[in-house]
Amino acid sequence: MLRIRRTRPKGRGDVLNAHRIEARIEPENVSSRRLAAKLRFTEEGLLRDWLCVAGEFRSVVMYSLLSAELS
Repeated sequence: MLRIRRTRPKGRGDVLNAHRIEARIEPENVSSRRLAAKLRFTEEGLLRDWLCVAGEFRSVVMYSLLSAELS
């Protein structure tokens, strides 16, 4: 099980019953990519033209975190 922390006054951790969490981040978003690495997400690869914004296709980098990697 993954533990998550929500932003709320008491700041208590809650249990998230998930096996896998994914993040898809645009390659030029260096700050978010650094955060994913800091949180121990694994970079899985580039999804070419995966996202369409205002009629323009964009690529994203796929990251994942498995519950077993937190133990």
